[in-house]
Amino acid sequence: MLYNVKVEAEVKKDFAEAHRFYLKISRKNATNFGKDVKSAIGHLGINPFYELRTERFRAFPLKNFPFLQFFEVDEQAKEVKVVAIFNTNQNKEKYPK
Repeated sequence: MLYNVKVEAEVKKDFAEAHRFYLKISRKNATNFGKDVKSAIGHLGINPFYELRTERFRAFPLKNFPFLQFFEVDEQAKEVKVVAIFNTNQNKEKYPK
């Protein structure tokens, strides 16, 4: 990895909530959701320069689920900080600020 990826505690809560939802549908969906999130985090470690969604945060869409991972990049420290996993079915006004 070219960038060190750190995941904030709030993201873990977002993930757990979404994972529980998909687990109610099926274990396979929940497992695939976890794999999709992990894959997205891996991509951010290689190339974090995705679309700016707010003045401060960039967003990376999950491949198979309606979620965006919001993050910020510290180029000096070669660090990516994931701050939210956001369900795209929610109102955009709820984007992290």
